[in-house]
Amino acid sequence: MDTAVVVPSQETEAMVWRSIASRLVRGLFLDKRFVSSDVDMETFYLQALRAVESFLDHHPTDIGLPQIAFDIIVGLNWDDIAKRRRANWRCLHDLLDGQVNAILKTLPEDVVPLGYVINLQGRDRLRARLASHRIFCPVHWTLPNEVDPQMFPEAALLSNTCMTIPIDQRYDTDDMVRIAEVIKSEL
Repeated sequence: MDTAVVVPSQETEAMVWRSIASRLVRGLFLDKRFVSSDVDMETFYLQALRAVESFLDHHPTDIGLPQIAFDIIVGLNWDDIAKRRRANWRCLHDLLDGQVNAILKTLPEDVVPLGYVINLQGRDRLRARLASHRIFCPVHWTLPNEVDPQMFPEAALLSNTCMTIPIDQRYDTDDMVRIAEVIKSEL
């Protein structure tokens, strides 16, 4: 595969490594074989991820892909990832049927979901409760300060009520059952 790899700045390279490290720690923290309630691991992951997100919020996204990130991406089994994500989405959708307002009511055949996106009032409370159960749900649609909520009320509503439930390839059916049970108990 021919692709141009841009040499990133030292600050960008540091953020890439921090992102990779935080995700490796998170993977270890979520691994069923690794029984730990180590708050330091969770704190490291969350702080590192916040630092990376803050960096990306304030820097252009066309900074190039560091070689290490490129090498990791090329080595992934994308077909398996797609199958696992789609299976997890369908499983969670069936388990939560009617309990939450899913943004997608059906999963189109050609779509590989990032996560299971729901829309609900009290999102932040549920998100905090899920985090206490080690289920970390990102918010992907935070409005920038430049967007006036009065001028764009629909965007503001989505920004304040949507969150993404994790369904990525590290999870299996047992994880989806646990996540669904926790969500139902916290609604």
